[in-house]
Amino acid sequence: MTKIFLIAAAIGATLLLFVAGGSTYEGGKFRSSDQLTGLGGSIPEPYNTIFKEAGSKFGVQPAFIAGIFVGEHRSIADSGYKKWPNPDGPWANSEKGANGPFQFLESTWNSYKYDGDGDGDTDIMDLRDSAFGAANYLKALGAGNLTNNISKLENAASKYNSGHSWSFIQSISTHQETKEYVPRVMAAYTYFSTITVTNNNVLANAQNYIDQGGISYSQGNQRCGPATLGPKGVTYLDCSSYVWRVYKDSGLTKSPCWTTVSIVSDPSLVRVASTAGSGINVAQPGDIIIYGNRLPNGDFKKDSKSHAAIFAGNGKLYEMRSSGPKLTNRAWENHNAPVYGVYRAK
Repeated sequence: MTKIFLIAAAIGATLLLFVAGGSTYEGGKFRSSDQLTGLGGSIPEPYNTIFKEAGSKFGVQPAFIAGIFVGEHRSIADSGYKKWPNPDGPWANSEKGANGPFQFLESTWNSYKYDGDGDGDTDIMDLRDSAFGAANYLKALGAGNLTNNISKLENAASKYNSGHSWSFIQSISTHQETKEYVPRVMAAYTYFSTITVTNNNVLANAQNYIDQGGISYSQGNQRCGPATLGPKGVTYLDCSSYVWRVYKDSGLTKSPCWTTVSIVSDPSLVRVASTAGSGINVAQPGDIIIYGNRLPNGDFKKDSKSHAAIFAGNGKLYEMRSSGPKLTNRAWENHNAPVYGVYRAK
């Protein structure tokens, strides 16, 4: 049995928690860390961008696509995730006839191939085409909807290796290769799902403004400047400046101010979900949720960004209301505006 070691490393104002090593096998299941959400780790370019784009297209976590890739290329795991193949190949051909970056059998490739680079060709040896095909296949195997359910991901990994007709228990009981493959995938997935936790807790800083009291809602050009400060601290904020001050207090942004529109383009943030449905699966306490507007018929107004708030977990939000900063129960279905995106500090 391979043990999991949690390693904490303080880097500046940020505490990184990640898993090194493999997975455990208990109760008939391979287990990695229970904390398997979000994007992180050190996936080099162009892999990082390609996996994100493929994951976005098919609703598969990019970290899981990376885990599958590591499963197919054991040398990456053996190097501590530091040495990756040349993205232009050449790629190995297996004894079973699997080819390309994601080691597709021809029959499987024909069912799930995808033109990831838009050149009009589906090339099993092309990294982008192969990654998009892998994401398409993983979605069919149950890893879609940005799921972070361990059982679903383990099952998808086992089927990817041994064939979609095999159950998880059958495949790990029958195939030694799969028994080694699944924990390698899940360990890599866990590593690349690095969770960032700040020394100055985001939720505690959000609560500080509620505890201060005396803060009113107001919009204006000076909402991030000294004109907003009174004897006891901030005297007025709007939704985006509240979020900005919390992130600034937490050491997560160097921006001089935020508007709801500028949050989505801040280089210190990454978009991890684009709908309420996907957000429920991946959002972590401390993430920023951006809401849009609805048209008169109730549909989402495309690309609209009208409100910013901080996800507090369990369907709750820290957000600026007309009566001041509040902790509300409006994160998902209770909110009257559609979710534009969920954003996380890099």
